[in-house]
Amino acid sequence: MQQRVVDKLDRDRDPRSDGLSLAQFEKFTQQIRDQPDWRVEADRCADYYDNNQLDRETLARLEARGMGPLIRNLVKPTIDLVLGIEAQNKRDWRVEADTDEVEETAEGLSSKLHESEREARADRAISDAFGASVKAGLGWVEVGESPDPFDYPDTVEYIHRREMWWDWFARKPDLKDAGWLIRRRWYEVDYLKGLLPQWAWVFDTAFDNWGRAWIDSGDRQPWLGEGPEQPARSSLTEMEWIDRTRRRVCLHEVRHRVYVRGYVLTLPDGRVVELDLDNPMHLLAVNQGVRPEARLYSKWQVSLWAGPYRLSASDKVPNGLPWIPFWAFREDLTGIPYGMIRTMVSQQDEVNARRQMLMWMLSSVVVQMDADALDQKNNTIGDVMERVARPDFAVILDPNRTNKAGGFNISRNAQLANQQFEVMKDAEQGLQAVAGVFGQMLGDAGSVTAGTAINQLINQGTTGLAELFDNLGYARRLVGERLLSQIRQRIKGVEVDVVVGERGKPRSIITLNRPAVDPRTGLVYLENDTERCKLKVALEDVPSTPTYRTQQQTMMAEMIKGLPPQLQAVAAPYWVELGDSPRKHELAGAMRKVLGLGGDGSGDDPETVALRQRVEQLTAALEQLKQAPVIAKTQAEAERARADAEHRRAQTDRLHLETIDQIHRPGADAAVPARH
Repeated sequence: MQQRVVDKLDRDRDPRSDGLSLAQFEKFTQQIRDQPDWRVEADRCADYYDNNQLDRETLARLEARGMGPLIRNLVKPTIDLVLGIEAQNKRDWRVEADTDEVEETAEGLSSKLHESEREARADRAISDAFGASVKAGLGWVEVGESPDPFDYPDTVEYIHRREMWWDWFARKPDLKDAGWLIRRRWYEVDYLKGLLPQWAWVFDTAFDNWGRAWIDSGDRQPWLGEGPEQPARSSLTEMEWIDRTRRRVCLHEVRHRVYVRGYVLTLPDGRVVELDLDNPMHLLAVNQGVRPEARLYSKWQVSLWAGPYRLSASDKVPNGLPWIPFWAFREDLTGIPYGMIRTMVSQQDEVNARRQMLMWMLSSVVVQMDADALDQKNNTIGDVMERVARPDFAVILDPNRTNKAGGFNISRNAQLANQQFEVMKDAEQGLQAVAGVFGQMLGDAGSVTAGTAINQLINQGTTGLAELFDNLGYARRLVGERLLSQIRQRIKGVEVDVVVGERGKPRSIITLNRPAVDPRTGLVYLENDTERCKLKVALEDVPSTPTYRTQQQTMMAEMIKGLPPQLQAVAAPYWVELGDSPRKHELAGAMRKVLGLGGDGSGDDPETVALRQRVEQLTAALEQLKQAPVIAKTQAEAERARADAEHRRAQTDRLHLETIDQIHRPGADAAVPARH
């Protein structure tokens, strides 16, 4: 029966495709060309943060007026505030189990996840991606494996938005409904020839105008095409993948979705896996009654392209997409991503324009004079205008002018300058208002002096940023899930010892994937199996950054001041552990030892435990001494009972022997009673 089911499934399986074709790849690149050009605006927003806020025409105009690039960058401190909030409130990952049976496995994987987070510097990559999303609307993080055997096996890296392209019709924030994703990255030819030596002839051909390099290499891969004419037939232009000036080649890593009609198994623990006829465990599950179900599902395929040439293709993508997008906001109709700076650009332009106008008004003068007021021999109109713009100047008037009492007046636009200043201040306040950040969050109390009102404004600003940080939490969790999936794939079936517990406190060792034998069936299984347990990644509710711990230490110090003296001594070790001292746990342990508390405040100090055990031994000995007379009496009675039993047994044996002797004695038959 099992063999017939396997044969039927083998016949009904859909054949795997041969990978992405050139026509499909060109279709994806055409969709890229048709996408909205949102990247220009994103680059402009990033320039505003970097203080590149004036175009060439404005700079030339200011230079002609004798003024430098007048910029008052209010965007950067506002964005830095948001980035600082993220830096102070980082939240760690936590692996949670659905059942108590795999709680130990979840704890061990949490320790491994924290190790990868630390060694792969995941926090820095996430912060960079979040900063890109706040500024330009979108940032990316890639979770992958390091190609360097000397590095840590897991890598978490930030990717610039210029390298990533995706299916524009996807709407889910994790892009799981996308048809394709492409990463475009430029590499030096020498590096690629060392990385992919089997394709060196392709790179040589690209820079040799499809000349003798092709003839010397031969037609090694028939599926590449008909020869050097293929690039000319492709819709890809040379500029899209060849940089002759710097001798670089752009590689396209393409991941596209394919739909497969196959069979899946719903296991008793609730997991759903794709049926693999080469997996003996799947065959065993089918033999034990788990029925395969025919379903339609999607899988990801990966391919690597150098222009129109496919260098590799595979449908073995065990962990899904390695790229996680960090969104700030998206337009409802078009799906265009944008960040906080886009709403601040117009206000920042107004601030710069008002400031330029104000400086120009303060340095400009209005001169009214008669036609014969100047001494034409010593002055010209240009010389006079240049002189009066200075704080100190001298003008020679014509002594023979008609209006000797006047004819030459100088005035400045002081009133208009005051009006420009007021409008500029309003624009500065408007910039913070559109960003949802109040001056009190930046340390400017302004006209508000009450502490309660200031706290309310700060809370209001933090609430206004909640959507942004909620998107950050969602993306950070996706990074953790991807990293955990990669860890589980790497240690699959490998016995690993993991140390769990906080530094300075008692730790324990959890062994993952430890072989064991089931006493009922005699089958070998894995304890703490990391492959078959159902786990999920969550975020810790309490941040773990040094700044947050310092804040908590300050708050706890204020709380301890109001406690009674005896409770202050008990709370002091906990206050020490909130700090960042490298020997804080040692200091807290010494304080607890003096106070008679345990290492964690529970009284389980080693000396206390030893003393308790000694007391228990002495108590047991005392109880034995108290019960000694009773025990002696009981033992004496037992000895007498045993002696009586031996005496009765001896009498019984003697009577038995006498009876036998009487039976065998001559003439004893008459004495023996007759048997009926």
